[in-house]
Amino acid sequence: MGNVMSEQARSFSSKWVKLWACCIAVVAAVALSTMGLGAQAAYADQGAPVESLNVSALTVDEDVDGDELTPGYWMQSKGGWWFEYEDGTYAVGYQYIETNGEGEFYYFDQNGWMVTGWHWGSEFVELLYGGYIPEGVSSWLYFKDGGAMAFGWEKVGGTWYYLDPDMLVGWWDIDGAWYFMNGSGAMETGWLNQGGTWYYLAASGAMQTGWQWIGGSWYYLDPETGAMATGWAEIDGTWYYLNGSGSMETGWLNQGGIWYYLAASGAMQTGWQWIGNAWYYLNPVSGAMATGWFDVDGTWYYANGSGAMQASKWVGDYYLTGSGAMATNAWIGNYYVGADGKWIPNYDENAVTVYWVDNGTVYHTSQNCTTLKQSDNIKSGTIAESGKDRACSVCAR
Repeated sequence: MGNVMSEQARSFSSKWVKLWACCIAVVAAVALSTMGLGAQAAYADQGAPVESLNVSALTVDEDVDGDELTPGYWMQSKGGWWFEYEDGTYAVGYQYIETNGEGEFYYFDQNGWMVTGWHWGSEFVELLYGGYIPEGVSSWLYFKDGGAMAFGWEKVGGTWYYLDPDMLVGWWDIDGAWYFMNGSGAMETGWLNQGGTWYYLAASGAMQTGWQWIGGSWYYLDPETGAMATGWAEIDGTWYYLNGSGSMETGWLNQGGIWYYLAASGAMQTGWQWIGNAWYYLNPVSGAMATGWFDVDGTWYYANGSGAMQASKWVGDYYLTGSGAMATNAWIGNYYVGADGKWIPNYDENAVTVYWVDNGTVYHTSQNCTTLKQSDNIKSGTIAESGKDRACSVCAR
């Protein structure tokens, strides 16, 4: 992210630390009374007359060390508010004013009028940072309706800003969450594109990470950076595909002419999968859908052009059994397929060695057939010698 300084870790100048300590430490008590002639003693943040307040002020400048707060009065007329000292002069510039022990920063223009709203305060910001303005910081300050300088989150005209008290711009880590304030300082929400990378900011402005359900689709945002993922992404050991808009895909997916299947959860499927009333075989590693002939654990299968496994049918000179496995060393009706599964024309059954037991009803083309190998007194010979009229169906699988 463009600016990686955190709100807590920002480095203030020693001048700012001394200035703040001085402002907090010194309190001067002055009793005020209601003034005549249309001007009145009051507390600006309250905006109403107050009969008795303890009010004092300190001018914020380069030479605050050792200064004390000066007693004075809040004054109001039709022109607005000003702060008048006991000697009749008035406050100008940035002032730290304590009222009943509670301090706030204010700004008074060259005529002494208290300023509210946005104010370009580069001189004040430079003072905070020891003579310069760092990246990610603007010189805009905001003074609330009561005149006090705003700190932290402030909603102005329906838009949120973060004042520290300088207005922040760009990426900022605030209280452990990342936020983005645009060039005008406004907190962004929703989708945000920065340098070609998309991020999602909640209604609170906080950058989101991980899986997020947004606008009827799932998106995956990097757990560290918040960057939206596109293309193939391995997440917690499972592969997912996020399209160009970042939306997670489900169902059949064609990439570069290769088909993949993604479950309702988005997870890429592998191995045998029953989908839409057909069996499909998806590569155990890549997830690629098999077509044509393919070998699974030493057994051959055949899938048509759509990937559906074929069964109980001839494919050229080869026969696929009910399980889809290619038959070997077996009679298929009046046709015989050899060890490689291929049909052998004009095959002489008497030239084939088969196996049987006397009390069995079928002959076996393999001595290792699971239904035969545990038997005693296994015999071998031609089909005619076996006296059996049909082959073992297990051997033919």
